[in-house]
Amino acid sequence: MKKILLFLTFIIACNFTSPCHARPVFTGRNNLAPVILMAAITVFGMVITYTILCAIFGNKKNNIIISRNNHNSIIRNVVSNNSSRTIVGSGTKGTKIVTLSNVIEKLSASDSGTLNLHMSQDDENTLEITTDVNILDYLDAICNNKTCSIKQKNNTSFNTKCPIIYDLYLNKATLASLNSVTASYSLNAKLSNLLTTKDLTLNASHSAIIGGEFNLDTLNIKGNNSAEIIAKGAITNANVTLSHSSKAQVNTQCLTYDIQHSSTIEYNSNATSNGTCEHGGQLKTY
Repeated sequence: MKKILLFLTFIIACNFTSPCHARPVFTGRNNLAPVILMAAITVFGMVITYTILCAIFGNKKNNIIISRNNHNSIIRNVVSNNSSRTIVGSGTKGTKIVTLSNVIEKLSASDSGTLNLHMSQDDENTLEITTDVNILDYLDAICNNKTCSIKQKNNTSFNTKCPIIYDLYLNKATLASLNSVTASYSLNAKLSNLLTTKDLTLNASHSAIIGGEFNLDTLNIKGNNSAEIIAKGAITNANVTLSHSSKAQVNTQCLTYDIQHSSTIEYNSNATSNGTCEHGGQLKTY
């Protein structure tokens, strides 16, 4: 556009400065004043036209930049919406009841809160969740393929005023068939002395705590990332694997262990033991 405007300016300038033998449109020997006026108007019009065109094309460029900025803003908003959000508790305590499957062999619970195990007074398995009333909708339990998972919805964290408590009521058949309990992320699972299965696996990770009193033939314990597992009662064989600053306390007749990375096992002194301690792992008796 700049080249076009300069070309037009050049043509007009040539019209005024070249010899005029053929009565050019813009010049005349006997009519100089109108020619000067017309030239001035023409130049002024060219300046105005040039300014308008520059403004139009300049705005288009600016609009493209703004559009890109808006696109980036949209992307940032999408990322922000997908990131974790924190919900502040209302301070008003509420409880909701979730009916569970009658066939549960594995239990998994994650995130913060306390899990208490109870024996059901009827044949149903149910979960009572108690905390701030505005947080209840974000906590749930799902049963699938004989596994019950207790957890909060994805990308959500809480600043609770009422503690999160899970009261799990299981019938006798489920207490006898439950063979695996997993806890993670600061959950405190209190299993009491109700499990009557003979073989049980306890998995704890990320500062979770599992505790209970058991009467078992075999107990398998796995703990990592500052987890803690306390197994009291009468246990014939205990197989314990710990790593990354985890702890376990076991009352057993026979202990097999693998202790890694500053983890610690405490067990009764009259038990037989066999295993490995590496990278700062410790084995203690009480």
